[in-house]
Amino acid sequence: MDAASPVDVVTPSVESDVHEFIRSAFMAGSAAWDEFHSFNRYDDLCVCIAHYKKALGLCPASHPNRSLILNNLGLALQTRFKVNGEFPDLEESIDLYQEDLLLHPVNHPDRSSSLNNLACALVLRFDTNNSVSDLDQCIKHHREALSLRSTSNIERSVSLGNLGYALLVRFNRTEEMADLDECIQHHQECLPLCPIGHPRRSTTLRNLEVTLRARFGRTRQLSDIDKCIRYHRDELSLPLTHDLDRSAILDSLASALLIRFEEKHEMVSVDEGIQCYREVLRLRPIGHPEHSETLRYLANALLQRYKQGGDSINLDECISLYKEDLLLCPPSHPRRPAALGHLAVALVTRFKLEEEMQDLEDCIEYHRENLALCPIGHPGRSATLNNLGIALQARFENNSDKSDLEECIQHHLEALSLRPIGNPDRVASLINLGIATRLWAKETRKLADIDRSIGYHRESLSLRRINRSDPFFALNNLGSAFKTRYEQGGEMADLDACVGYHQEALELRPIGHPDRSSALNSLGTALRARFEQREELADLETCISYHREDLRQCPINSSHHSTILGNLAVALMTQFNQTVKRSHIDECIVLHQECLRMCPAGHRERSAALSNLGAALLMRFKQYSQIVDLNDCISYHTEDLSLSPLRHPGRLAALNNLGIALITRFQQTSKVVDLEKCVECHREALSLSAIGHPDRIFALNNLGSALHTRFEQTAKMVDLQEAIGYQKEALSLRPVGHPDRSVSLINLGNALKTRFLQEDDMADLEECIKCYREDLVYCPAGRLDRSMIVGNLGAALLLRFGKGGDAADVDECIKYGREALSLRPVGHSERASTLNNVSIALATRFKQRGEPADLVECIGHLQDCLAICPMGHSLRSKTLNNLGTALTERYEQRSELADLSECIGYYREDLLVSPLDNPSRPRTLINLSNALTRRFSRSRSLDDLAECIGHLRQCLSSCQSTHPLRATILDSLGSALLSRFEVTNEIADVNECIRDHREALSLHPIGDPDRIISLHNLGYALQCRYKSGADAADIEECILRYREAAEHITSSVSMRLHASNSRISAIRQFKYGSEFLGEAYASSLDLLDRSILVAASRVSGSHARMTNPSFDNLRGRNLAADAASHAIEVGQLKAAVEVLERGRALLFTQLGNYRAPLNDLAAIDQELSGRFRKLSAAIDLSTLSDGSVEIEDGVDVKDIVARRQKEAAEWDRTLEEIRRLEGFKNFLRITPFDCLKGAAKNGPVILINISKYRSDAVIVRETGEPLLVPLPEATPFNIRALADTITQTTTARPEENESNRILQDLLRDIWRIIAEPIVVQLERTMRLPRGSRIWWIPTSLAWLLPIHASGPYQQGGRNLPDRFVSSYAPNMSALIRARIGFQPILKTSRPRLMIVAQSGAEGEQPLPNVHNEVALICQFAPQARVIEGDECARDTVLNGLKDTTWVHFACHGNQHPTEPFKSHFSLRTRDTSLTLLDIIRNGLPEAELAVLSACHSAAGDKSTPDEIIHLAAGMLFAGFRNVVGTMWAMVDEDGPVIAEEFYKYMFRNGPEAVDCRDSAKALDMGVRMLRRRRVPLERWINFVHYGM
Repeated sequence: MDAASPVDVVTPSVESDVHEFIRSAFMAGSAAWDEFHSFNRYDDLCVCIAHYKKALGLCPASHPNRSLILNNLGLALQTRFKVNGEFPDLEESIDLYQEDLLLHPVNHPDRSSSLNNLACALVLRFDTNNSVSDLDQCIKHHREALSLRSTSNIERSVSLGNLGYALLVRFNRTEEMADLDECIQHHQECLPLCPIGHPRRSTTLRNLEVTLRARFGRTRQLSDIDKCIRYHRDELSLPLTHDLDRSAILDSLASALLIRFEEKHEMVSVDEGIQCYREVLRLRPIGHPEHSETLRYLANALLQRYKQGGDSINLDECISLYKEDLLLCPPSHPRRPAALGHLAVALVTRFKLEEEMQDLEDCIEYHRENLALCPIGHPGRSATLNNLGIALQARFENNSDKSDLEECIQHHLEALSLRPIGNPDRVASLINLGIATRLWAKETRKLADIDRSIGYHRESLSLRRINRSDPFFALNNLGSAFKTRYEQGGEMADLDACVGYHQEALELRPIGHPDRSSALNSLGTALRARFEQREELADLETCISYHREDLRQCPINSSHHSTILGNLAVALMTQFNQTVKRSHIDECIVLHQECLRMCPAGHRERSAALSNLGAALLMRFKQYSQIVDLNDCISYHTEDLSLSPLRHPGRLAALNNLGIALITRFQQTSKVVDLEKCVECHREALSLSAIGHPDRIFALNNLGSALHTRFEQTAKMVDLQEAIGYQKEALSLRPVGHPDRSVSLINLGNALKTRFLQEDDMADLEECIKCYREDLVYCPAGRLDRSMIVGNLGAALLLRFGKGGDAADVDECIKYGREALSLRPVGHSERASTLNNVSIALATRFKQRGEPADLVECIGHLQDCLAICPMGHSLRSKTLNNLGTALTERYEQRSELADLSECIGYYREDLLVSPLDNPSRPRTLINLSNALTRRFSRSRSLDDLAECIGHLRQCLSSCQSTHPLRATILDSLGSALLSRFEVTNEIADVNECIRDHREALSLHPIGDPDRIISLHNLGYALQCRYKSGADAADIEECILRYREAAEHITSSVSMRLHASNSRISAIRQFKYGSEFLGEAYASSLDLLDRSILVAASRVSGSHARMTNPSFDNLRGRNLAADAASHAIEVGQLKAAVEVLERGRALLFTQLGNYRAPLNDLAAIDQELSGRFRKLSAAIDLSTLSDGSVEIEDGVDVKDIVARRQKEAAEWDRTLEEIRRLEGFKNFLRITPFDCLKGAAKNGPVILINISKYRSDAVIVRETGEPLLVPLPEATPFNIRALADTITQTTTARPEENESNRILQDLLRDIWRIIAEPIVVQLERTMRLPRGSRIWWIPTSLAWLLPIHASGPYQQGGRNLPDRFVSSYAPNMSALIRARIGFQPILKTSRPRLMIVAQSGAEGEQPLPNVHNEVALICQFAPQARVIEGDECARDTVLNGLKDTTWVHFACHGNQHPTEPFKSHFSLRTRDTSLTLLDIIRNGLPEAELAVLSACHSAAGDKSTPDEIIHLAAGMLFAGFRNVVGTMWAMVDEDGPVIAEEFYKYMFRNGPEAVDCRDSAKALDMGVRMLRRRRVPLERWINFVHYGM
């Protein structure tokens, strides 16, 4: 800022009226001022001030020259302040200027000068005391001065310059852009006022350069830098007084050019800048005080040019200049720390380029020296710590020495502590610390470490944004940190965050920016990682587009070119995995080949290029099986290994890659030499990975897998044992919480599963399952890679189910299979295999339980699978076969010919696309033939049989005697020939059939579980030939073969039962060996007991199995009735009772505790119960065989035989062990009659047996022999006709009179055919009094008949209800169980009655009389708990039942038409219904009485009548001792009538004297009331009583 000088303001003469001595003092002062300016002597300045003060003291205020003296003295004092810094001089100067301003009022011609002088002094004082008021006053005075100096005023340029300077000072204080803009505006106005040659032009240009650069620092407007450069060039064109000024201008110009280069990245700018610095260096030779500084600036510029262009010549010269600068800074030199730092940074840059360790070592040495020169408190310590940390990180990345990384982090932490919030360098420290801690996290695999890294990067980003500085690097680093955390934790949110930050970073780097390449690379890599998890094609396509853009922008000679090629190639490889398009993998390989060409022999990146190219070739080989690719792959990996000699850091990876390629070629060519070399590679890799080595885990895994493969080739257990050992060690190195523990768990689980399949040691399978289960922990729900894990676990559970038969295993297997499907939606590459696996598990469960829903779902999945497996797909053949098998199963269920025809179509398609030498072709031929045989049995088309026989003969010719399927083919061919014989009666067919079955039998040694098939087939063929030729030898051998099959203990229990029943049928039909009929029936009943007991874990599953049409063939639905009829024939009534008890109500008997089923056994000895279940299921794996074939390749029949014989022997031993337990003597034995007759304690029990051989009633009494009542007219045909009539009448609901007529006729028929002969015995033989209790236990469809209401229904005749009080029971055991432990309610207690009332269930007709019914009950039991309306929820009722002795249901009841266990009470909504299965599972030990005032509560199931599956029976077996129910739909208005009479009788003696045993009589009273009211027959005969 310019103030007026004495020369400017003092006139050459003094007025004549001034006193001489004033003049003398003034002149003396001026002379001293001149001397000071000439010689710069401080004393002259002091003399000057003394004289001026003397003159001023003599000059009065009114003196005309006082202003002159004030100004000159002020200037002199201001100058002395600048020299000595004495603040009083400045204060006095300002006082003088202020007085002078007072002497120049507005409009005075000299006021502008006074304003200027005062303003200049004020800005000086601001610089000293930082008082804003001084600065504001200064600007105010300059503004006024400027306003007083017009454009023509010669001094206007001075005011413009001074005002601009003051505004710049204020901007630096307040950062108000308005001040800076105004400042620039004034300097720009000043420039035209200072044309070329003007003494102030240079100063004005310099002022503009400074202010424009300041504004650029805030706005980043390149136009300001461009102007700045232009003004520098203008200044250079001015005449210069000496070289010093030129060097300064060149220095500033070079600085501005480098700023423009940093923004625009135009090489021309950095080139010109370097040229300027070179000229400056010439103008500042050695010895020049700024020579060292110029060396440094030139080196910095060269370093920038290297980073932009990549020419190492620039870097070498840069380092040379830094070294020269260092030589000029000896150890004691104050600039040595800076020189050391610059040189070290350049050396680490060259190290990254050339990997010369000496550069890095020198760099670290220089940084360490620098740090020693910067002790704690030194301003340069933080920068030195930062740089040393960076160098140590580089050395760690080269030698993996963790101590370097630890020291690096320590230095960065100290540097950060020295850069608190507000420090401009804090961001750099945060970034460096974040990068270092991310590397440390990769080493430790600890999420806490990567969280620290993310924290540092987040802070750096927030500071960047607060400071409005470029956040690019902070965003990029934060994205990389989140990617690392994703890699360790697997959280998709982290990967999404990574992509988000990299996307934001890319947006900050437009096309052409040098940092755009790194942004493209980072974002592309992150998107590829996300695609690999979510498989969203958009991510992968975007990734590839970014890598392509990166490649287009990168010069071919760039050091990054090969890296970009590699990234694009990897992305294309990933895309190939998704699309399987040849073009993608071909381009990938071309890129890798180009990359390899750029890395000739000796190139440091050649090894990586070889490795990547090998991996791509391996992938192409796996898809297209071109052996040349695999050979090239191995060649490249072999060369890679040769480039990695012993102790080379890359040797380990090269060994692993080569090992993997070799084992792949082995799998193609079966050349053992490849497998041996593979094992050698992995063994060496393991030897290079000593304990503690970070890669030891991978070496253990690879070697374990290779040995596992070699075991599968050589069957040497030592390899498998060693493999398991290595996998276990690998697992131990990945403790719980380790992110890669999952891999080791999978590998170990797979190896253990293999050993289990070899040694049959359940411990291996259990440990395998344990591994897979733990693996799930590392892959929580929702993770896409979880699908593979749940698939592995499901397969292992299915294996365990096959061994132990635990239904929970197959249930869990299906659950996991469904989860895998949900994780592999349509379009997923593994969806087809998953659909297949789930369908296999469902088919397995269906075979065990027979639940139709499983089969429906199985077929649905297979159809979906077929739709996504086009012709040529590897899974299409398997899917066609599986779908054919499943449709065959459904045909057996539904007998719909369409299923069979569709199945045949699938098998035929499979044959068309299957090569003749395909190993699975025989299996398909067998399955097709079996399906054709089935269709023939329906269509009787000999064309089907001819095709079937042709296929099987073709198949047989290609399967020699050692072929594992030959026996199956023979059996199938024999069966087809037999079917043709039955039509054509060609004896040659049956003879050939028998020969085939005999050969098949010879191929099945004793103990082979499939031997039973050949035995049974041979027996049936002999039976058919006997019918044709009556050769006694045939029927004798036939029955013998059936017996042998039934006694073949290693075969399926259900197949043995089928054989035993076939034996019975043959004996019955041909009257041959009748003396063995009783034994045969006993055998069948034993096998039936076993089959039902262990076949399924759920009662509903057992029922589904019984309703299977195939069950009739295997079991004989009327087995118990037929066996009883035989016992009756031979006069063994007690045995008949025992047989009927044993073969009926099997499902409920499973739930009861009378015959000690397995749940009771488990309560006593859980281990023994579990062992028995598993052994039983293991022996019975082929329940309900469908005739389709699925043979496991490589399974030795001898091994199967040995295993089955072992299991059978163990089963026998376990059974005997159970029977030795107290209370289990009769386990799986017939319950003795002496025990059963206890059911008749309170009255006779009448068993009605309906059989095709004969029908009878057996009356069991508590004492005496049972009475036989033959029922010759109660044939199965007549009973079915009666059952159909009652069902039609109660369902169709004809007009009342018609209904009464039909029902009366029906009841008369029931009386005549069944009841009357029995009543005769009761009244005449037993003399049973009128009104006595009797119990009915019908068999077959007789259960559906209202026997209790039968009678002559004629004038004067007494019907059954008028004679006796009838009750029903599912079997005798139910009655005995109801009486065990019964204690009548004490006189002091009352029944705990709960009423469940629902008059308006969702979706049901309203029941308006329910409320009336409840009110009537409450009159007799006011303390009853009532649950009604919205309270009627399933759980509420179930919980209430547990604390209830009596319950009354007043609601809708529904009998399920096909699945009786789903029969239910309608409560509030459809979702809250109470099912029969719910009741059965809800044990109720204190329950006594249940009144079911609901429809269909005692309606039987027509498909399994002997199982008595309805709501009333369910209540009985759940624990209630007495149950009142209805056989069909009841009328709503009957509910209150029955309830009132029923409870009136029950409470006739008061609430403290009730007895649930009165419930039958109470119901009788209610029914009598309905009869008195003359309601239609259908309504009163509907009500029945079960129980005591």
